[in-house]
Amino acid sequence: MKPFSKISALKILLIVALTFFTTAARFSMLKKSSEPNGLDGYYYALQAKSFAQTGHLENPSHEPGYYLCGIFAKLMQDPITGCKIYSALSSALICAGVYLLLYSLTKSFIAGTMGFLLCACSPCIALISTNYINNQTGIVFFLFFTAFFARKKIMPSVIFFFLSCLSHKVTLAYSLILVALMTFQKINRKKMLIIPLSISLIFATALLAIQFPRFKSSVAMPSLLFTNKSITRQLSFGACEMTAVCILFWGCTIWFCIYAFLKKNFSRTKAICIFVFNTVMFFPFWNFNSGNEMGFRLYLSAMPFGIALIIFTIFTSVNFENLSDRTKIIASCTTAILLISTSIFLTPKIYNPRHDPPYKYYKSVVKNIELNDDSLLIAHLGLNHTYTYYKNLRWSLNYIPDFPVKGGIWRLAYGASKTRIEEVLQVENSADITEINTEYILIKENLWQQYLEKEEKEISDSFKNWYNPHMIRPSFIRRKKLI
Repeated sequence: MKPFSKISALKILLIVALTFFTTAARFSMLKKSSEPNGLDGYYYALQAKSFAQTGHLENPSHEPGYYLCGIFAKLMQDPITGCKIYSALSSALICAGVYLLLYSLTKSFIAGTMGFLLCACSPCIALISTNYINNQTGIVFFLFFTAFFARKKIMPSVIFFFLSCLSHKVTLAYSLILVALMTFQKINRKKMLIIPLSISLIFATALLAIQFPRFKSSVAMPSLLFTNKSITRQLSFGACEMTAVCILFWGCTIWFCIYAFLKKNFSRTKAICIFVFNTVMFFPFWNFNSGNEMGFRLYLSAMPFGIALIIFTIFTSVNFENLSDRTKIIASCTTAILLISTSIFLTPKIYNPRHDPPYKYYKSVVKNIELNDDSLLIAHLGLNHTYTYYKNLRWSLNYIPDFPVKGGIWRLAYGASKTRIEEVLQVENSADITEINTEYILIKENLWQQYLEKEEKEISDSFKNWYNPHMIRPSFIRRKKLI
């Protein structure tokens, strides 16, 4: 019993050490930029800053990722660094979750470690940490939910199930679908199969009927991701990895189904459940050329599970117990060295800060803007979060509110001329119109709307673009009490 305990302790220490190593590798990648990472970088940072300083989020939310970022922001006394550390750690915990899931399913330390290392050196999984912290948090919780569910540990399974549901819509769907399929597998009795399939078919048909134009532009015939120029520009080698995992994933899925219908001792119901769930994971008909990144993001989310299924299929198909200990050690060490080397030298290069918004420029734009604390600034996405972060969490939205604001509403107008505005409005040297730089003008919102009404229609219409928010969104979206 003692030797077993020592070996178990060493295995745990190895996984913990690999988790710390992967966290350090991810953090070094994220530190390539001194600014927050990704398209929503400053949104996570301001949420973390608000929670660390005030004890509540700037924008109320139930996603645990924001609160965890806030905890690390408090510990580091720097929200940006805190978000980077949490993102790096949660990325490493994806690897640990894959290890625990594979170990729970196969009882093989080698299988679990292989899954860990493949996830650690995966460019696609690394990319999740640069953009999608909440999504990444949900993946971690879902992996731990499935691992404890496989081990029949009820209480941890329930806890991680609810955390997975709260973290992100993708893992909410994964969790509910998995529970529904597992329940169906338990209660299925021949003809009962027709009931959930009929309900699913009716629901899917109704959903497509309601949103057909959008769905039509989002689906296409199956295609290989490494042939898509927009994805290869963003991911390069990662596009090949995603394609390979997708092909192998579907190969394993089809193998399970064929095996189920050839072997009487394998549950056909289980095979159907695996096929349905895997179709959700790697839906083969996404249109990656549509400009809709829905399919791309879902494929990124599915990557850890794709790797886990491939490793599981290999270790259930090949009898590794017949190999000599020396062969196992040599093969394991060689693989580990190759994967760790890949993790150090190749994976960090997947993140290019130039793909992020120009945050340094945004900082220079908002630097000298001083408004009342109870005012509201309208600015385009990214710039609004940067303003809120650096200006004492002052309110900024990327849409027009439909409610009054005590401190007044201002706007950062892009591409407008102060001289032209004053000419149209017939005012001179107005204190309510300030030129920030050659691209942005700070102007009172009521004056901006007056200018658009009086300006020539062709010019006025040209300002109704992404850089100049022009859509009204209801006040309940914000859910913030006004003083």
